[in-house]
This record gives sequence, C-alpha cells and structure tokens, in this order.
Amino acid sequence: MTIALDKSNGDLIWKSASLNDKPGYVSPILVSYSGKKMLINSSMGHFYAVDVSNGEILWKVEHEMSVDPNLRRFEFIKCTTPLYKDGLAYETGGYDTGGMMVRIGSDCKSVKVLWKDQVLDNHHGGVVLVDGYIYGSNWINNNTGNWCCIDWNTGKKMWEEKWNCKGSIISAEGMLYIYDERNGNVGLLKVNPQKFDLVSSFRVSQGKTGPFWAHPVIHNGILYLRHTNALMAYDIKAK
Repeated sequence: MTIALDKSNGDLIWKSASLNDKPGYVSPILVSYSGKKMLINSSMGHFYAVDVSNGEILWKVEHEMSVDPNLRRFEFIKCTTPLYKDGLAYETGGYDTGGMMVRIGSDCKSVKVLWKDQVLDNHHGGVVLVDGYIYGSNWINNNTGNWCCIDWNTGKKMWEEKWNCKGSIISAEGMLYIYDERNGNVGLLKVNPQKFDLVSSFRVSQGKTGPFWAHPVIHNGILYLRHTNALMAYDIKAK
C-alpha cells in the first residue's frame, strides 16, 4: 500500500488499499492530469496510480513478472521509475517482464494498454524519453544486457546495441550519458533514434571493487558519477 505522512510531525494522513502484491523498489512520479494529481508507481505485479488527495487507487493494470515460467520461481526486483507525458504512462521491469504503455482515461480511473514490448526490458539504471523515443538498457540476464531505443508511440524497436554491459542512463542537451554497471565504462552518445551514435567513452578508475550501480547526476553543467566510496565530477559544459 501507499501511505501519506504529515511532513511536520510524521502523522498518518491516509493509506491506500492494499494491492495484495509484493512492493517494488520504484520511486513514484507525481503527475497532474485531467484536473487530478496522482502518484504513478509499480509494484511487483501491477502498474497503478494513487490519488494524492485521499489515497484512492485510481487505476491499476497487471504487469506479468516474466514471460518465461522458469524465471518466475526467482525473487525479483522492480525498480525502474515510470515515464509520463500527455496522459500516457510507461513502465518496464527487467527479468523478461518487458514494457507497457497505457493511456489514462479522462476520468483518471481507467487505463487502456496501448502496446507492450519485450525489447527495452530495463533491469535497473532507468530509462529516458527524448524527442519521442525511449532510451535505456535491457536485461539479458543478471550479468549482461544491451542498449536500446524504442518508439514512444508504438514500442517499435529502433535499435539494440551490445556495448559493454547494461547500466544507468541520463540525458542532457541532446546527448545521452550511459554508465556500464560491470566495469564502469562511461559513454557519450548523440540522441539518435536511427543508430547507437557513440561519440566518446572512458572508464571510471576510482572507487573500491564492486558493481557500478549509482545513477549519474547532471547539475549546472557538471556530470557527477559515484562508485562505492568515490565521487567524481566532470565539466560537460559546451566550450
């Protein structure tokens, strides 16, 4: 369930009904649509929205955890923050879950599934929407994945590229910054729905051993990368 607390004293304001489902590790997004504010979120088996004024579950749709029955015996995570634009909401979840686009009804209490895809099956690291296309990495297995681009309106695969390993992504000013989770390779790409358009790359050398799971951040022309106990800042402002 989702709960709302008073930020000044921690008192409970409301709690939503239970979905009778395991939770996800997803950061919800707050959107305004058709005169209503809602939190859009994912649990392990549902894509859903909650009315922020009272905790009412406005809509929910089942999202299968895997199309492969052999994978369903494992404990999963789901941690990719949904995307939203103009009444459309997209989620994806890894482990052969695939992705799903829904259109929210004008009453905010119903949704229609517009398309599903099995290409951009994001494990973690996030996805970004730029100029009508979704970019991110997919899950082949826990050790690897490819980088992908799909069409926001149709889910059509535009490209899928093997580059080091799956990982995190962020976008700024017509560029994509990707961060390989296995070896810490950082790639700079042009936003290009026609091909994996790599401009340059380097490898993070600081920090202790372990996976490169911290998501990159961009603020005021500075790219921040963290790996275990090291924080690095790169000037990416145009010269």
